[in-house]
Amino acid sequence: MKQFLILFSCIILSTKSNTLKAQTVTMPIKWKVGQTFRYELKHKGIGSMMMEEFNSNKAFQIKVLSQNAKSDSSYIIEWRYISFVTFMTDTLKEEFAVAEKKFILKTPFRFRLDKKGKWQNFADTTDIKRQMIDFYKIERKTAREPGGFDFKISQINEWENFGEYLDAILPEIKVFYSAYDLFPASVAMKKDTIETFNDYILEYNKMVSIPKILSSTSKYINPNLLKISNFEKLNESALKKYFSESTRAAWDKMKLKKDNPARVANEKMLDDFQPKLSNNYEALFDNQSSTPIKFDYLKEEWMMLRGGSSWYYSFKRL
Repeated sequence: MKQFLILFSCIILSTKSNTLKAQTVTMPIKWKVGQTFRYELKHKGIGSMMMEEFNSNKAFQIKVLSQNAKSDSSYIIEWRYISFVTFMTDTLKEEFAVAEKKFILKTPFRFRLDKKGKWQNFADTTDIKRQMIDFYKIERKTAREPGGFDFKISQINEWENFGEYLDAILPEIKVFYSAYDLFPASVAMKKDTIETFNDYILEYNKMVSIPKILSSTSKYINPNLLKISNFEKLNESALKKYFSESTRAAWDKMKLKKDNPARVANEKMLDDFQPKLSNNYEALFDNQSSTPIKFDYLKEEWMMLRGGSSWYYSFKRL
C-alpha cells in the first residue's frame, strides 16, 4: 500500500516531451481585504471497495482577511461553511460524522495563498486542533458510542501535521484552489510526454515508463470571462499492458498456478479491468474579481485490481 501511495504522489522522475511552445494567458489577482465570495459545491465519489456512490452538497463563503503588502505579497483567507450535507452525516447519520459536521459548521478555517492565488498552507492549526479535541470531549459525554470519540481524539492527537488532517476531512478546500494552478494557461497546447514511476506491483526498484497525454486550451468568451480546459491522462493501452503483465508475473512469483480457482477468477477480472489515471479541469474565471464563476474537476484513479475511485467536484459561484 505504501508503494501504491508513493505512485500517486505524482512525482515525475523522468519526462520526455514532444510539443511546440504554446502561447499562455495569465490572470492578475485583484482581491481586496474584506471581499467575500459564496459558492455551492456538488461532490460525487465512486469507489470500487464499497461499490457505492457517495454524493454531498455543500455551500461556503470565502473572505479575504488580509494581504501582505511586501514584495512577496500573499493572502490570508477565511473559509466558512454555510451548509454541509453528506452521505455519512445526513443519510446514515453516523454519530461521529454528525458531531464532526457540527464542528465544521461553527468553525472558520483560515489559510494562506501566495500572490497568484495558489495554495500555501492552513493557518491557526494549533488552535483548531485544540478546539476540535475540546469539542469532541464534550460531545463524547452524551454519545451512544463514546469509544468512537476516544479513537478520533487519539487519532487527532497523534497527527503530526494537523494541516494534513484538515485536508483529509475537507479535501474540497485545496481542490477549489487548484483552479489557480491552471495559470499560466495555454491558449492551445497538446503534448505527448513519458511519465516514469516505480513499479508498484512487481518490483519496486524497477522503473516503468508510460506515455502520457497533456492538453490545454483557454479563450476569452468576452473581455471579462476566461474559459480554461486542462486534461492529463496516462495512455490506457500502455497502462493496461503494464498492469496485466506485472500482475500475472506477481502471481507467478507467488507460485499461484494458472489452474488455481482463485487465479482463474482473478484472471477474468484482470481481463475485464481497465486501469486509469487522469485529471480533467474545466474553469470559467471572472477576470474582474479574479475568481472562478464555475470550476469542475474530475480525478480518476483506478490502479488496483480491487481498488480505485473517481472523484468529481463541481463549484458554482452564488
